[in-house]
Amino acid sequence: RCWLKPAAAPPRRPGPRSRWRLAARTPPTMPVKFDDIPKGVTEVLNDDFPVSGHVLKTKQKTSMANSVFSTQVNFYDKECATPAKLTLKAPAPLGCTGVSIDKLEMDKAGKFKLEASSNKICPVAKFEVKSDLKVPENVAVALTYTGLKDLMAKFETKALKPADFAAEATYECPAAICGVKYCAGMAMPELGVRFAQGPVFAALMAKEKFGTFSASCCFTQKLEAGAMKYAATCTYGGKASGSFALGVSCKGLYKLKVDNSQSVFCSIKHKCSKGVTALMGARYNIKKGDYGYGVELSIE
Repeated sequence: RCWLKPAAAPPRRPGPRSRWRLAARTPPTMPVKFDDIPKGVTEVLNDDFPVSGHVLKTKQKTSMANSVFSTQVNFYDKECATPAKLTLKAPAPLGCTGVSIDKLEMDKAGKFKLEASSNKICPVAKFEVKSDLKVPENVAVALTYTGLKDLMAKFETKALKPADFAAEATYECPAAICGVKYCAGMAMPELGVRFAQGPVFAALMAKEKFGTFSASCCFTQKLEAGAMKYAATCTYGGKASGSFALGVSCKGLYKLKVDNSQSVFCSIKHKCSKGVTALMGARYNIKKGDYGYGVELSIE
């Protein structure tokens, strides 16, 4: 007799059903902030359209606790020859990993802006503090809670004026994200919803006691290198009633947009070399006949 134990069978590879179950357990993405519900459209229609001024942006990551120092210089400004804005981001200031300085900014007028946060106190909550380092009444504190699945809730108020608050919550469904926002003094809350299915993206926002509706949509066409995005937005009701914008983005480098003011916008982004990017934009108003242009150079 042979008392040797038989060799163990090789592990089975997951079949189609096992792969489906593994994919089903993948945690969903977190809901976005209320103001970011139509972001899939606004990044096509609003971002990267410099139509005035000449700007130089630099960003440098240092070895001091991974701090990031950024500068922005506007050339040929009417008020100042070289107005600048300085920004510092320190994930662990002075080696303290419990607090992160998200933004410490000083603009050309000498005004400061401080934003600090911490997510180490509670694993399902994020605490934020905002200040202008000048007026104590302007200090704002915020709490973002993500302890419930597919839900994000945020409450922000002035530290010395608790009645001046803003609260919002967003919830992610299988194919949509719904959101609600209420600020002090509002008669009714604001509502928003967005849908994303394959290449189609759509969003609807209701504000001002359901008197203003903003609808946005975007369609993404995949190419061999990059993608084409076609976006549109329109507003009904309120002061901006009847306003609209249509835009197209090619590979995120070339953009074209028209709006209800009969203005045509275009921009081109070119990567000169590693870490150096040039952004050029122009605007022409068909009705008035005026135009503008702008150039931005970013160095990282």
